[in-house]
Amino acid sequence: MVLDKQEALDRLGGNIDLLKMLVTKFVGDYQAIPQDINQFLAAGNTEEALRYVHSIKGAAANLGMHDLMQSAKVCEDNIRANNSLTDSEISELDNAYQAVVSASQQL
Repeated sequence: MVLDKQEALDRLGGNIDLLKMLVTKFVGDYQAIPQDINQFLAAGNTEEALRYVHSIKGAAANLGMHDLMQSAKVCEDNIRANNSLTDSEISELDNAYQAVVSASQQL
């Protein structure tokens, strides 16, 4: 599921304004996912790349963004195992993020 609005609202005590604010902040904070991850990995900074995708995973989980959370988990697991990500994995993460951007416009 791209954005489980009811789950997110349940976590936020039904506060739709807070949900809109948090989703808007999230969308703004992560608008350059492929560039950011590639920059971290190209610099050999796997710890920063790991922190970045872990942050995406956690925020996505708390905001009911299941598909994005799963994609971020795959990326996190692969960075831990391989110290890298494939272009396909980064693209899948960005596609899941773009789906959240589209869904957020319906809030």
